[in-house]
Amino acid sequence: MTVRDLFGNQSSIEEGDFRILLPGTDAPPSARAPQLAAPAPNPFNPQTDLAFELGTAGFARLAVHDAAGRLVRTLLEAPLPAGRHARAWDGRDDAGRRVSGGAYLVRLTVDGRDAPARKVVLLP
Repeated sequence: MTVRDLFGNQSSIEEGDFRILLPGTDAPPSARAPQLAAPAPNPFNPQTDLAFELGTAGFARLAVHDAAGRLVRTLLEAPLPAGRHARAWDGRDDAGRRVSGGAYLVRLTVDGRDAPARKVVLLP
């Protein structure tokens, strides 16, 4: 099968299992990957809100990493139901210390499935 997306990119599929969704339809909740919204406000000081959505219930981990990939703060590590959720980050690390101004990455993982990471900027 050959498919073409809205931008004219073409791909061929020789074999395998796949599902076709028509424009304007949503994937069933079980097929939706976790979604992490853009942090707001961004840039921020002293706090930013991190909203996210789970297509299915699962064990969620929301964490902030520095530009080198080191863990700065774990904001959430718990089972959650499907639906919308939010947490705030106050610019502090896991020990409660203020971190320096700069760019950080927010990562959401649910049952091993990663949402695309979001960049957030903490103003000094």
